[in-house]
Amino acid sequence: MNKKLLLAFTVTLLLTACGGKKDDYVYVGPNFIDVEIFDYEKSSTLEDGLANIFTISEQPMSEQTFSSFMSIISSNDYYANRVVSTRRNQILYPDPNDANNINSRRDGDINYQIVDTFTRNNTNYSISGTSVIHDEKWVTNTLDPAVLGHTSVNTNGTYSLHISTDSETYLETFDYDSDLYDSSKETGYDNYQYFYKTNLTNSSDIANHLTSTIEYVDSENELLASENQFEVSFTASRNGTSFEVAYQATSSRTTVGSDILEVSYYIDIQIAGGMIVSTTYLYTEIEKGASDFLLKKVEDSRQYSVV
Repeated sequence: MNKKLLLAFTVTLLLTACGGKKDDYVYVGPNFIDVEIFDYEKSSTLEDGLANIFTISEQPMSEQTFSSFMSIISSNDYYANRVVSTRRNQILYPDPNDANNINSRRDGDINYQIVDTFTRNNTNYSISGTSVIHDEKWVTNTLDPAVLGHTSVNTNGTYSLHISTDSETYLETFDYDSDLYDSSKETGYDNYQYFYKTNLTNSSDIANHLTSTIEYVDSENELLASENQFEVSFTASRNGTSFEVAYQATSSRTTVGSDILEVSYYIDIQIAGGMIVSTTYLYTEIEKGASDFLLKKVEDSRQYSVV
């Protein structure tokens, strides 16, 4: 990705003196920290590339410009050292026996949200932060008669990623007030693997969301009746040195009860100052009728900064 990465393939078997004795060799194992690998400097590739790709204030995204954009999207991932990430997964289908009650629930409904705030220390290559979870479930038990049970957990936690003192391993830990959500993983240390682990932007995540959604919507539009097909908007806009790429696809279908089911995808990438500052993936299912119900919501939103 950069010169420092290319130069970091160092020879680990060092000859310290002439002669053929075994003691003449000092082996430096793979578990030492090569500081040359940890390059968190700002790269101009993303900003310069976008300026060449998007030359007007707004334009539809063509296959060529999309390909060019995807080829550079990750080129400045390592610069941001702080991320606030919000992920939601909501399935909230109303109970068919109480369909007009927006708060009625059924077996299998969930309302899950996790908000992570992580900051990387560029000196010792560690990451620390906080994590907040809301975990709500509705599950029908096995009693006779069966009863719809409801659980709701709110818990705060901390996050840590750091290299062990002997540089043999690295440890990733989530520690919550509720032990049920705790996790800890120790991994053998590898310079390159750990460097990739400290990438807080991870533009590949939003890139995968975008490409897979485009492919899915295109395949669905080949199968759906014309009146149910997704209406798609895919644009890029520019305001000075700030850029935004936005994809939206919406499909409407008539339900059995003559309401309208609206299925929508929204993906947004905002770039300013040569770095990605915000990404959003949002999928929703909304039933529109006498009352509007949010049936399903999947969201992954992240804000990036340098502190």
